Amino acid sequence: MCSEMRNYSLLSNRFLDVISRFFFARLGTRKPESILIYHVGNIGDIIVATPTYRAIRNAFPKIGITLLTSPGRKGLPGAREIIQPLNLVDEIIIFYLEELTTAKKLFTFIKDLRKKRYDLLVYLPANQWGVRHLLRDMIFFRVAGIRGAVGFRVYEDYALYKKYRQAPIGEVERLLQLIKPLGITASGYAPEFPLEPEDIHFASELLQRHGVGEDELKIVVHPGGKKPTKLWPLSNFIFLIDRLIKDTGARIILVGSADEVEMANTIDAQVKKEIINITGTHSLTQLAAVIKKADLMVSNDSGPMHIAAAVRTPVVAIFSGVDIPHVWYPSGDIHRVIRKEVNCSPCFRNECDEHRCMVEISVEEVFQAVRELLKKGRGKRTEGEVVKGTELKS
Repeated sequence: MCSEMRNYSLLSNRFLDVISRFFFARLGTRKPESILIYHVGNIGDIIVATPTYRAIRNAFPKIGITLLTSPGRKGLPGAREIIQPLNLVDEIIIFYLEELTTAKKLFTFIKDLRKKRYDLLVYLPANQWGVRHLLRDMIFFRVAGIRGAVGFRVYEDYALYKKYRQAPIGEVERLLQLIKPLGITASGYAPEFPLEPEDIHFASELLQRHGVGEDELKIVVHPGGKKPTKLWPLSNFIFLIDRLIKDTGARIILVGSADEVEMANTIDAQVKKEIINITGTHSLTQLAAVIKKADLMVSNDSGPMHIAAAVRTPVVAIFSGVDIPHVWYPSGDIHRVIRKEVNCSPCFRNECDEHRCMVEISVEEVFQAVRELLKKGRGKRTEGEVVKGTELKS
């Protein structure tokens, strides 16, 4: 049955290959004169794609590269804050679906893309998009005048895991595989995040202002996340923070977005000792600098977790059973992932009454993972480590 499922996925991708050749010209050996990368998402999605962007930039250093992207709704951070400072593309075009609700607006958007006359589209689909979604986008980009394209492939590992529990590859590797038809040897690339001297200065001043010494143990805690089903109970974070302060003497820095202020304030009000709560008061790059200064981070599956991996700060990552394992684990071998395998996983739900996959993760389990990481290498982070993360088995 597993081979039948793989054959089905292979047939889907062969079908997409045939349709893609019908819509787009063969690449050949001629180098493109302009490249359009299509990739949507916010913090985590963009960070795990930076190795792919870097590989493309290195392969075509003198060719104009444009990124077409959307963070989702307006106000969310995304590629502009991460990719632009890294100089991985020459231009970023940001769109929002709520602005393309009429035929006239959509036609104007397509017309503007046609004027750019892109030679090559590098299409980086989300890993849950199916054949219909990809076919729709093929038509869109062909109408937009794109000449050649790579990347129109479904991610077969979702189906294989859901039915047969076959371990999938991570998101970093999946995206890198999509650009192999361009002849790019995509190995040795790690997720990146831009840090400027003023951001490091902000983090240093912040710690000094709160009386945190350079040699003191610093642990960043992020209790938030995109979906309620990805959140470890707040009461557990409260107990964990109290335990960390009592048993390790760590200075705790609570971080999160403006949407997570109420959550952070609840934790801040109930922990027994003083913590540094900067939730909602920092920019994305300032957050990254604070995480960089820390010895370790404890986080749910979230954008800040991927920031930590990109700046090489070890993470104890608490994962729900909402998604399949491995795909979104923090990149690198310096992290620990705690995830419970329950019979309802993966559910891909936003809400859950039982929430067994997170409730069953104990404070003791997370605390011991923190202790193990601290014993393993406090202050010994290196800049080049990027291999698959390890999982703390239940």
